[in-house]
Amino acid sequence: MYIDYSGNYPVSILSIYSFNENFNTTSNKRKTFNLINNTNLAFYYGNVSYNMTIQYNEPKMFYSFVVDGNNYNSCGYGINLNNWYRISGYYSDNLSVGISKQLTPYLTYGIEIGLMEGISLSVGINTGNTNHSITCNIGTGAIVSYSVSTAIAIIPVPGARAVAVSVALVTTIVIVILNIIE
Repeated sequence: MYIDYSGNYPVSILSIYSFNENFNTTSNKRKTFNLINNTNLAFYYGNVSYNMTIQYNEPKMFYSFVVDGNNYNSCGYGINLNNWYRISGYYSDNLSVGISKQLTPYLTYGIEIGLMEGISLSVGINTGNTNHSITCNIGTGAIVSYSVSTAIAIIPVPGARAVAVSVALVTTIVIVILNIIE
């Protein structure tokens, strides 16, 4: 138990109690509008999206957060220094992890790496309790196919570069055909 026989809290629990005064959980609602609505094309090539996130309560110095979105949900932890500098790390249910930062009360940016959306970069502005951001990402399919092509190209065998170009072209053509059929 945390309470000793005299009914007093041990010293270590008192330090946790003072930490709790500087810790809270915030809730957020996100609405995302994608430029490419076809998930296969977005997976292969990438996407550009506009995000509007509303924060319902102010974070304390240390905070956890939950974001309920129309395309995916995320949760994480962060540090807030008087609303001038924030840094947070998060996990999303679209199999990605990310870091977001706030430099002033108005400017935000972040990076995310995931299995579904590839590598994403975002820049945003805060207006009151709402963040408006633009996110650009390079799709996982593009990253994998061009990484394989690059790996083939550096093999010290005659004709490796021609094979690498062929692999990149065939991969791109197959993805385009599959998306036309869909």
